[in-house]
Amino acid sequence: MGGRTGSGGTPATGGRANTGGRTGSGGAPATGGRANTGGRSSGTNPCAGLCSSPVVFTGPSYQSGNLGTGAICRETKASLSGGNCSNLQSRILTVNGTTVNCNGWALPAKRNGGYCVQVTAGTPDWAAFATW
Repeated sequence: MGGRTGSGGTPATGGRANTGGRTGSGGAPATGGRANTGGRSSGTNPCAGLCSSPVVFTGPSYQSGNLGTGAICRETKASLSGGNCSNLQSRILTVNGTTVNCNGWALPAKRNGGYCVQVTAGTPDWAAFATW
């Protein structure tokens, strides 16, 4: 098939024709697992190895507001005594990699001096968590 000769250049020898490659096969929908995985935060932070780019909060009280449908990751080195969540339904809430229940969750031991709070992606789009 050859290529076209450019003005003053050499003929393009091309290479392989685009053979298409694989088409997307979809895959399974998200069914939980760890929230916001795929990267690492600094090894001295609570979320190191659990999620990438966690949002840091500095006080013990944190009100997430509406979580939307995406996975979230929050970390703090503040002293926490507990937390609560609402409307997570099939979404999973973890603290320092340990799954916790919504109603007044007990805190696991500190991890790298603090806490990594994660919620998996899912629906409904209105869901929240709080710490204190």
